Amino acid sequence: MDSQILVLLPVYNEKENLEPMAKAILSSIPCHILILEDHSPDGSGVIADALHEQYPEQIQVIHRPTKQGLGAAYASAFPYVLQHAYQKIIAMDCDFSHDPRDLPRLCQEAEAADLVLGSRYIPGGGVQ
Repeated sequence: MDSQILVLLPVYNEKENLEPMAKAILSSIPCHILILEDHSPDGSGVIADALHEQYPEQIQVIHRPTKQGLGAAYASAFPYVLQHAYQKIIAMDCDFSHDPRDLPRLCQEAEAADLVLGSRYIPGGGVQ
């Protein structure tokens, strides 16, 4: 494994955002991405598979048969996370409400902390 960081990226109807978000994440930090795709009717799953083909070492996909919610999507990633022994796990939304440009700063903060949270609800936080 060439990266100790895994970004979990739940996806449902994100065909417009998925490729730009994945590329922005990969250009921000050295990491792997696990796309958690919930059988999106808009074709997001096809895009996820194409990204895996384009970046087979960095991007993996778990296809889930139905939309089961965000918590269930993260729970479906636990076996993969444990099997690969990542040191840092990052959870992000695919709609750019979490800015990939913040990843280097958050990873730096994680060097001295067990948990780092980015929030849009603190001074300086927000969604545009």
